[in-house]
Order: sequence, then C-alpha cells, then structure tokens
Amino acid sequence: MKMGLAGRIGLGLAVISMVLALGSLSGTAGVQQGRKHRHGMPNKHHHAAASALNGYTEPGALIWGCRTLTRGAVLTFDDGPAGNQTLELLDNLNTLGVKATFFVVGGNAAAYPDIVRRIAAEGHEIGVHTWHHANMTQLQVSGLTDQMQREVIDTEELIYNLTGRRPVLFRPPYGAVNDGVRAFLASRGYTIVFWSGGCIDWWLHNPQQESQIIVNGMADAGGLVCMHDSSPETCRGIATLVNMLTATEPRQTMNPQGRRILTMQECLVD
Repeated sequence: MKMGLAGRIGLGLAVISMVLALGSLSGTAGVQQGRKHRHGMPNKHHHAAASALNGYTEPGALIWGCRTLTRGAVLTFDDGPAGNQTLELLDNLNTLGVKATFFVVGGNAAAYPDIVRRIAAEGHEIGVHTWHHANMTQLQVSGLTDQMQREVIDTEELIYNLTGRRPVLFRPPYGAVNDGVRAFLASRGYTIVFWSGGCIDWWLHNPQQESQIIVNGMADAGGLVCMHDSSPETCRGIATLVNMLTATEPRQTMNPQGRRILTMQECLVD
C-alpha cells in the first residue's frame, strides 16, 4: 500500500521519538550506574584494578601465617616509627642481615618521615596500621564509615608520598576486622595480615622471656611474628629472637629451630 507524504512524515517522526526515548533510558541507566560506582558499590572493573595493585594475594585475603611450608619466620613491627628506638632497630636488623615488615601508624609516620624513607630505602616492607591506631570494627559498627576509611586512606597516601610505593599490606589494630571493614580493604587492594606469634612485648618487656614463648609456640611451617618498635626492649634485643630462631646449636627451645628469616614476599608468594 502506498503511503502519502503526510503518512511518511508521521512515520519518520514516530521513529525519531522512539530513538530519543531509548537514548534517554540508556543515559539514565548510565548515570545510575555511575552513582553506584562513586558511592563505593563493587564492580568487576574496580576489583580488577585493586587486584593489579597487590602482588601478594587476592584483595581482602586474611593471612595468619605463611603460604609456604618453608621453615622460617617473618618479623613484623607495629605502631612505629618511634624515633630513636626505630633507628636502633634498623641498625640491629642491618647488622643481623635480615629484612622485616613495618606496619606504621600514620600519625607517627608524619612525625618521623625520614625514618619511613629509611625503612623503605633499606629494603623493608611498609604496611598500614591506621592513622590513630584505631579500632576499625568499632568505627564501622558505630556508623563512622568516613572516619574508618580515612584512617587507611590518609596513611596510605602519606606512605606513597614518602616512599613512592603504595602499600598493599594492612594490619588491623587489636586484630579487629569485620565483614564491612574487610570489604573496604579489599576494594583498595589490601592483604589483611594478622600474626601467628608474638604481640606480647608491650607487656613482658623481656626479650629472652618473650623469645622463648614465641619460638616454643610457633608452628613448624612459616610463622608471622608480631612485635612493636614502640618497645625499647624489642628494638634493643631483637638479636635474641633472631638468634634463637636461626640457631641449631646450642639447643635453646623445645623444638630444634634452624629457621630462616623470611621476607613477606617469601612468606606469601614464593
């Protein structure tokens, strides 16, 4: 059936209206999707980017010990930098020829930026321990989400500005992590590192006594030892623990040791 001019014009206008309506719907969907992304809702592109930042594990992984059966131990230090105490610790680690991981508090890192730079320059790993040694779970369940996020982001940015390397390791103060905290840390590409021994030097202040407890209670495979460079006794007496872990004779512990001090890379990847 032939269509007159008026009919053809009417059909054309109807098609144009349909195209515009479809475009409007698509644009609205795009805006809504963009809002979701800006408000932190997960999407596959974001997680792919977060994963690319982390050479150790998948984002949000929870680590209590090494992913290797190598008989070794990783030395980790929380709460610093602590001024001259951390400097003494770095000198002692250098003398011993071992590397460690420092989980720094942002406020302390801001107070001692040169020490943070030295930690990185001497080949040690640096991770985040929040800005104020904050209980992340407590902040999250109290609805203080922005504050909880800033504890990590501000510390992360400071470390990056001081060292040129973006941290991907996070140790929660008090070991406090819930699902909400974990989801946020995963969105930023973090591995969440707990510990399998230690974290008693703030209480005992006796390297010989602490070392016996740490070593005798450690699993045979690789362990994560938690200490504090805010403890002067730890910084001064770190050789006691290292020698106890690495020596085979004379026997000082329940199980024979002869361990190797591992880097975090060797613990989680190699």
